[in-house]
Amino acid sequence: MRIGYGICFGEKKNKEDKYEDKYEDRYCTICGTKMTASDYYGFTSWSGAMANSKHQCVEYKCPNLKKEWHEKAVSISLEVEATSSPSLKKILIGDRYDIVTNGLRK
Repeated sequence: MRIGYGICFGEKKNKEDKYEDKYEDRYCTICGTKMTASDYYGFTSWSGAMANSKHQCVEYKCPNLKKEWHEKAVSISLEVEATSSPSLKKILIGDRYDIVTNGLRK
C-alpha cells in the first residue's frame, strides 16, 4: 500500500500541550472521497521510526480503499507515474476516470 493513494498520516496539532480533537478534512487523491481519521501513537515516517521519534498521530484512510475498483485506479495511477509517453498517459488517465466514476456510482 502506498502513501498518498487512499491513505496518509500526519501528526496531531499540539496547541499549548493539548492535542486538538478536530481533524483536518482530507480527501482521497484517487476518488475524491472524504477520508476517515483515526488516532494512534507512533511514527509518521521511516526516518521517524529510525530516530524512535513517536508522536500522537492521525491516520487518514479512504473508505473505498479495499474496493476492487479503487485498487485498479491506484494501479493505473502508478502506471501513469511510470510511463514517459504523453499519449499513453492521456489514455491511462481517461481509463482511471472511468473506473472511479463507475465505482462511485455503485
